[in-house]
Amino acid sequence: MKLALASDVHLEFGDINLENTENADILILAGDICVAKDCIDPNYMGERNRNFFQRVTTQFPKVIYVMGNHEHYDGDFIKSKNILQKMFDDLFLSNVFLLEKESITIDNFTFIGGTLWTDMNKKDPLTMWNAGKSMNDYKIGDFGEATFIAKKGWKAETVCYAELAQKITAHCQQKSYQLIEY
Repeated sequence: MKLALASDVHLEFGDINLENTENADILILAGDICVAKDCIDPNYMGERNRNFFQRVTTQFPKVIYVMGNHEHYDGDFIKSKNILQKMFDDLFLSNVFLLEKESITIDNFTFIGGTLWTDMNKKDPLTMWNAGKSMNDYKIGDFGEATFIAKKGWKAETVCYAELAQKITAHCQQKSYQLIEY
């Protein structure tokens, strides 16, 4: 199985054409691809995002997508996945697998994905306060006051780690596994 990896595409700043020049079986989109709320924009930004996903799904047989922090910009952290999944469904892009604390098995390989942010220096109050006041990531989403957002981001990551660890443990007990070197 051949994998291709792309991250930090940032379609909000311009279009990009990903081509399957290596004949990869799966494209892994590892976060910061687009701003989710832009996907429902009927104007050029939404069209850019929709066109990008239509192109990559014709280039690559399967696409695994894990959201980063930018998918949630100017939107609602809770709703981002639903917005993206609705776009994929509306465009009949059945070969896109959006993973948020989920897994998918393809050809006996299990891919486990989820948005991970930061542990806030092991939940250090000063780190959370500084992040909440100085980083855009904790100012631009719909969570309200900045320090609250930093705590919410830490909690979301903690839950994600716990759920992913549970899935990984279950898979390791059931199947053999291998480390893929690159």
